[in-house]
Amino acid sequence: MITGFWFNPAPFYFEEIKMTLRIKPNYQRVWAELGDNTKPVDSYIQNGWLAVKPPRQYMNWIQNRQDSMLAYLNQTGVSQWDVNTDYHGGAGTATCSYVQGSDGKVYKCLADNGPSVTGATSKDPVNQPANAAFWEVAFADKSAFDSLSATVPTHTTQIGNGSGVTDAPAWRTAIGALGAGAFDSLSATVATHTTQIGNGSGVTDPAAWRTALSAVALTAFTGANQFLSEDGFQKLPGGLVVQWGNPGSYIVPGGSLDVSFPTAFTTECFVVIPIPITASANTNGFTVGYFNKTTNGFTATNNSATSGVVEISWVAIGV
Repeated sequence: MITGFWFNPAPFYFEEIKMTLRIKPNYQRVWAELGDNTKPVDSYIQNGWLAVKPPRQYMNWIQNRQDSMLAYLNQTGVSQWDVNTDYHGGAGTATCSYVQGSDGKVYKCLADNGPSVTGATSKDPVNQPANAAFWEVAFADKSAFDSLSATVPTHTTQIGNGSGVTDAPAWRTAIGALGAGAFDSLSATVATHTTQIGNGSGVTDPAAWRTALSAVALTAFTGANQFLSEDGFQKLPGGLVVQWGNPGSYIVPGGSLDVSFPTAFTTECFVVIPIPITASANTNGFTVGYFNKTTNGFTATNNSATSGVVEISWVAIGV
């Protein structure tokens, strides 16, 4: 790779300068680690040498500090957090500080903190959630991905045959309407289908995909979820059940009739609506009602003492 040119004025030509791959130096030995080195006073460190000739001990100290820091970074890769350093926060940008916490995790700085910023020591990234405004974990823990990856074969097997689920018969009943072929195909591409079911992305024919998905969704309303007859029911996604019927028997004035639901409500019947039926136009007022409402049925009543016998239809709603 060409990084620049150097001009040689004597023969008037340009010499090509190529990038050199640097050899990593050996930092097992740090300059003056066994020699005499003395830290200069802070004013020397801040201002540098002015009219004073620095003694060798000071120069040894400077080079020792530089070597020590390079050796430290060479060994740790990411420097450890400390209380005396000013850290730069760059949430949403690439220009921010990264440190290694005492828990071994690498943290990303979200907001400036340190002695020059807050007037106190820098915020410890491990102290969460107290310092969540200043630090966040920079990288996902590999063990979390390993744990998730380890469960994929198990879940794929469970999708294929229902093993490991807590109620295998109910699970098989719920998916039976899909058909074995369609379900095996879905199982084989579970990761892709999960994304596509969510938003339809990645499919070559979104319109056809949505049509096919609608057909699958329809199974939540059909099959064992409905019984379409004069006495029947419709189970809706979410648990709500609507039932209806016509007992086919007359109720004498002041009398009653026990009615059973086509299928029992699992938890509760919310309301029953009895509707009077007459053989022809009738100007007499019929009043019908009910009592003894349970999950299995109710008792219908003819509350009209003088209007004659009456037949009823009814609608019930519950879960």
